[in-house]
Formats: sequence, structure tokens, C-alpha cells
Amino acid sequence: MRAVALAGLLAACAYRPGSFTGPEGPFPGQYATTGCLDVAVGAADDPAATGQVVELHVANRCDHAVTIDLRAVRARGRDTAGRERVLAAYDPQHEIRPLPLEARQVAREVIELQVVGAARTPLVSACLDVAALGGAAGPREVCLTSERVP
Repeated sequence: MRAVALAGLLAACAYRPGSFTGPEGPFPGQYATTGCLDVAVGAADDPAATGQVVELHVANRCDHAVTIDLRAVRARGRDTAGRERVLAAYDPQHEIRPLPLEARQVAREVIELQVVGAARTPLVSACLDVAALGGAAGPREVCLTSERVP
């Protein structure tokens, strides 16, 4: 009987596909679905950051584990002069690596995107192609406008 009760509790904690809601409530930001993933991308504030800080909520909508690869996400942004810039995750300690996300589970990550090959460049917007996050085909872009312009 205890095993049945535990199974019921675990099922109640599982992610419901398309809900964009985790244990802490609705995901903040712009929503996209790509392959097995429901993704929310929102702007985050970090006064010490020199690039665009984004908060990602990723939920596995499938009944099997999916590998999440933040390194595969392609990003671009616009600077205050209107120029389009290629962005990459700031990872000075090489901590970003592919990791599995179990079936019907949710993950949250905050990353800083910086302009590739340029000195500090203030950004007013950033767009991320989240399709590659879980290995899905085709572009699935989510764009944000920066809440702060340095």
C-alpha cells in the first residue's frame, strides 16, 4: 500500500506537458516547444554581468530522458547601435556540459550571453535558437528585449 501511495506522490510531481509550470509556479519569460522540451526564456538581472543574462526553464514533456546541451544553443543580439552580434555563453570555468533531464522533470539555469570577439558591448536584445537545446531540428527562436542598457 505504501508503494502505491509513493507512486501517486511521484506522479503528482511530474511535469505536465504544455503547462510551463514547475514546482515553484509558472515559468517566467517567452515560451517555446521544441521536440521533447518545453522551454521558457526570460531576462534576468545581474548588475555584475557585462552581457545579457537569461534565465532558462526547461521541462521534459516526454516519457524518456533527454540530453540538454546549453553549448548547442545559438544566440544573437543587437547592440545599442543596432548592429547584430553573435553571442555565446560566458563559461570561464568550462562548467557547461550536456546533461540528461529525466522524463517529465524540470530544470532551471541562468547564463550570461556575451558578444563573441568584441569588448564589452551593451545589448538591447537577444535571440536564442532553443531547438538545438535538446537536439531538435530546425530553428525555434525566442527573443528578449533587455530591461537594462548599460
